[in-house]
Amino acid sequence: MLDQGFTAIFSAAAAKPRLDVVIRNAIDAGDIPGPRMRAASPELTPTSGLGDVRRWHMHRETFALTCDGADEFRKVARMMVREGVDTLKMNPSGDEFIPCARAHETVMNEDEVAAVCEVGRSRGLNVAVHTRSAESVKMSLRQGANVLYHCTLADEEAIDMLEAKKDEIFVAPTAGMAYVTSIGEGRDYGIDADHPVAQFFAAELEAGAGAMKELKKRGVRVLPGGDYGFAWNPIGTNARDMEHFVNLLDYTPLEAIRAATQYSGELFGEAIGLVREGYLADLILVDGDPSKDISILQDAERLLAIMKDGAFHKAPAEGLGAGRAAAE
Repeated sequence: MLDQGFTAIFSAAAAKPRLDVVIRNAIDAGDIPGPRMRAASPELTPTSGLGDVRRWHMHRETFALTCDGADEFRKVARMMVREGVDTLKMNPSGDEFIPCARAHETVMNEDEVAAVCEVGRSRGLNVAVHTRSAESVKMSLRQGANVLYHCTLADEEAIDMLEAKKDEIFVAPTAGMAYVTSIGEGRDYGIDADHPVAQFFAAELEAGAGAMKELKKRGVRVLPGGDYGFAWNPIGTNARDMEHFVNLLDYTPLEAIRAATQYSGELFGEAIGLVREGYLADLILVDGDPSKDISILQDAERLLAIMKDGAFHKAPAEGLGAGRAAAE
């Protein structure tokens, strides 16, 4: 991620309870290179929710922690606090590829969502939620979650509620996974453009784009990123999301860059994301003008220098003229 010019990342979820925490700590200690990082818990989900892949006859490990009832969600959330996460993540809604928890279905109840939000609020942590269904968006907002992924099926009431909390929340539509699936880039993995999941994602992408355009008009902070790490949407291609903002959500290139920098800095709660006195020196030097062609940010070879905290992760090549550097 740092090689691709991302100097800070907000994890959407960890694959194992301490994975994000250990990586974050190793980066902070200087043991490995990487962006500054907000570490997340695994996805807290109910039995039969997104992430519960068990069967009665066969136990299978998964990327989620399965909980049922407010007390169990509260206990597991507290355990994640103990292990050192920055963000608690839960799945109030389903997803289209889950037969028993579809995207339009809300699979957690109010008390369960409230329990996780209570823990996050009491410890000053972020609470992030997987919210495709309209009701899951409303439930999460009522209980105080501050980072809402997807919101693709938000209805008018949900959009009004998002606007009402625009100074407190962030929305990430995660357009990347829906886009690559809908156009058949998962064909090598059994999901071509004619697959039912691909067709649903195409419809959801269209609905979600409409919702995001409306949220943008209303001043809600919409951020790129999310759902990178799948086989046909791999880590390292994350900058493609900013192009999706331009092509799908009617952002200008500079507006997309602002969403990825200034708004992300506001999410982090640190002095990052702007070139301004008193802010940390996180800078990239680009061969070209991304305000005219944002796709060039996807080419690591065109990132001539990458600086984090005032130190070069990738220094400008020897011989790069001062005039060229100043022009870029």
